[in-house]
Amino acid sequence: MNDHKTEVAWSGITQSAAETQALGKRLAQLIEPGMLWSLNGELGAGKTQLVQGLMIGLGVNELAISPTYTLLIPYRGRINVYHGDAYRLRTADEVFELGIEELLEDGGVVFMEWGDRIADWLPPIAARIRMATRSEHSREIVIETTSQGSWGPYNIRAALNGVAGETKDSTKRFET
Repeated sequence: MNDHKTEVAWSGITQSAAETQALGKRLAQLIEPGMLWSLNGELGAGKTQLVQGLMIGLGVNELAISPTYTLLIPYRGRINVYHGDAYRLRTADEVFELGIEELLEDGGVVFMEWGDRIADWLPPIAARIRMATRSEHSREIVIETTSQGSWGPYNIRAALNGVAGETKDSTKRFET
């Protein structure tokens, strides 16, 4: 299902959970109904922290928690938000049972942690975010996107233009 090519739209470093959340909040201004995001990185890389910032930017009044055991948690903001975790999913049937396509068609936004594990079974992804731990608090973040629609690389670059953490070699840091 997901054969769209992606390109790196932004990369940078955050030095704390607060900076990771601030980056998410800034990205939220670009979110439109029907978008699917795939967040990837080892345990503790900050995926849930980034989602917390995205949800704050979308007007969600609840703090996002890791959906590891729940698989998909609904939240209400200016857009219906669904925070999922694909780590435990093993089959296409398990993915289809979540009803992701229907949630997107109804104007929801889905943030799927470990989304690359099930990418072949997902509808087209607007953005793929790769996160890596560099130190106890430092995270390297790479945002890849398709060049289709309003969520193309140009728009991400424009929204994050001038962010101190923006870098091609990921040596600068994002500052709140």
